[in-house]
Amino acid sequence: MKRIIIVTHKKLALGLQDSLNFFTNMNDQITAIPAYEHDDNQFPDEIIKKKIVEFKNNNDQIFILTDLLGGSVNQHILKFVDNNTFVITGVNLPLALSILLSPYEYLTLNQVQKVVSEAKEQIILMNTYNSPNSEDDE
Repeated sequence: MKRIIIVTHKKLALGLQDSLNFFTNMNDQITAIPAYEHDDNQFPDEIIKKKIVEFKNNNDQIFILTDLLGGSVNQHILKFVDNNTFVITGVNLPLALSILLSPYEYLTLNQVQKVVSEAKEQIILMNTYNSPNSEDDE
């Protein structure tokens, strides 16, 4: 099974988890871990380690999604990368949805790369976007 752990500064992770559950009803596959939530400047290493061990014991594929490249959250998370644990930064809703809704039980590295590329394509400046479905009927 694919598992997503969203780790972000403050409560962004919780909001993404809520939205993902709304669209997928897969809350059992999504874990949100807000970092620095209580202004105590403590990173939740032990909580993350515990979740990873739990998921690995079930032979789950783990995707840890973080918010900022080079940010402290991402730096702390990089130590968890391995053959069955992917760390992806710059989390957005299309990325997480694509992972969860992928028809494959496990994603290969190439499939993960494709999901990341497709999620990047979802970031669009709508002021200049010409929808392929919009036609000027007047």
